[in-house]
Amino acid sequence: CSSAALFSILIKNITDSYPILFPIRGKENVGKSMINQIKMINPSYVFVLDVTIDPRKLNIFKGFILDHHIFDNIPEDTSVSYLNSRVFEKEDSKVVPVSYMTYKLLTGMFPKERVAWIAG
Repeated sequence: CSSAALFSILIKNITDSYPILFPIRGKENVGKSMINQIKMINPSYVFVLDVTIDPRKLNIFKGFILDHHIFDNIPEDTSVSYLNSRVFEKEDSKVVPVSYMTYKLLTGMFPKERVAWIAG
């Protein structure tokens, strides 16, 4: 997804290496198998973009979930922060996509970086 591509540029600029990506479709694909794969890699941080998932599933990691889909029962006490624009805005037409939030983050932190944003 475009948000992961943009976020990998951000991580590359900060750490000088690209992150390991796990492209998925749908929250049901983040199960025990994927969690075990991530454990084997033992990353310093885990970032989930544009996937609605309960942060408690990833509680053994540090990082965040950036999403814009409807999700109920967001837990407050977890090592993985859950960031969702729907917490502040309920009207669909005003909720921005994750790819746009990531684009704004990248261009805000690295204004001289040349970034083209194409998202569907």
